Amino acid sequence: KEHVRSTAKGIVEKAKEKGRAALYRVFEFLGIKKRLLDIRENVRDAIKITDKDIAKTALLAKGLREAGQTAANAFRT
Repeated sequence: KEHVRSTAKGIVEKAKEKGRAALYRVFEFLGIKKRLLDIRENVRDAIKITDKDIAKTALLAKGLREAGQTAANAFRT
């Protein structure tokens, strides 16, 4: 009877250890998932900002070309 109790106690302790390890892995995975989602959101925001900056730069370049053309035409006349 004592042998059965000690064996059962050992089995329960091992099951608890494995359960804790599995729970830790799940929490670790969820933490990694959140960090990856945050990174993905940051990249999306950076892409939006970059697109806006490219559009502003294109408008500036267009304005400079037009100003240069206007100045060239003024000197021609």
